[in-house]
Amino acid sequence: MVAGAFEGGRSAPARRPRRRRLNELRRFLHGPSDQVLGRLAALARQPLFRLPLYRWTLAVRTPTSLLFAPTDPWPGDAAAGQDILNGSLTLAGRRIDQPDPFWDPIEADRDWCRALHGFDWLRDLRALGGDSARRAARDLVADWLDRHGRWSAPAWEPAVTGARLASWLGNYDFFAASAQVE
Repeated sequence: MVAGAFEGGRSAPARRPRRRRLNELRRFLHGPSDQVLGRLAALARQPLFRLPLYRWTLAVRTPTSLLFAPTDPWPGDAAAGQDILNGSLTLAGRRIDQPDPFWDPIEADRDWCRALHGFDWLRDLRALGGDSARRAARDLVADWLDRHGRWSAPAWEPAVTGARLASWLGNYDFFAASAQVE
């Protein structure tokens, strides 16, 4: 047997997920007490969001237009936009080619999925420009709306929802231009 392969009766690979979970817990509990309490309250409400009755509490009326669309001030990366058109996304420091299923790839970690559902990558498509980038952005937003009508983690976590709304509003003029109103 190789020396050091087991420490305390456990193999080294078995400790990595535990260490990762501990690091996630430390990040979750880090910060001012009001933020930590807010995170705990959001976590406690998650089971309620999954109930069928929760959808009935949401507003039924959907706006048909925006009164004001703010502009996203951050520049995008045209090369990253071209990668998206080619089926590759680099998010949270990790590149995944042809993610499958797209909105929850098997090989993605939680941070990668949060970045995907946050839609900051829309600015990369905007930086690339052109009709194909505009159509891809519009199709991806429409696909997300079709698939995520019900609450699910991490797509509906508060920080992710805020980032997604900011991205959609900030890039609305880009991806909604030339769209057919249905």
